[in-house]
Amino acid sequence: MFDQIIEKNLDSRKFLVLNDLLLETNSTNFQIDSFIISESTNFPCEVKNFEGDYYFESDQFFAINETEIQNPLDQIKRSDTLLRQMFQKKKYSTSLKSNVFFVNPAFTLYQAPMHKPIIYPTQLTKYFEELNAMPSVLNENHYKLADYLVKEHKITSPYTRLPLIHMSN
Repeated sequence: MFDQIIEKNLDSRKFLVLNDLLLETNSTNFQIDSFIISESTNFPCEVKNFEGDYYFESDQFFAINETEIQNPLDQIKRSDTLLRQMFQKKKYSTSLKSNVFFVNPAFTLYQAPMHKPIIYPTQLTKYFEELNAMPSVLNENHYKLADYLVKEHKITSPYTRLPLIHMSN
């Protein structure tokens, strides 16, 4: 769904988009749903397709039934740290601006924090309009960054769980 939103709303002449990256640095794996490269800032995107009612309290996310869910803001903090470490090893300096995107129109977050890097379904169009309004001219270094990330992408996830099969004669 998010890929379609990007394709429809983001000016492909001004941005490069990489999807579903599985990366590793310092023996730690991390995943980035979408990575948008622009002239001056790169935008790691954590995409959530939650449906239903949730609430935010004490820096935590909860389903309306009071089940705590993993905080996507913690996820982007972790991936930002690991991305920066990865880029430092390559002596690559970049500005990152991560956001959590909730894409399902049937999602509601009660007590939503106002000053967190969260984009709600009703804000997606405006977000991409503002991104497109930014000056962005891509050069060879942007394409090199994209190539580097694609080369670093892990094809197989260490988290893949295969069933144990016992064979008998």
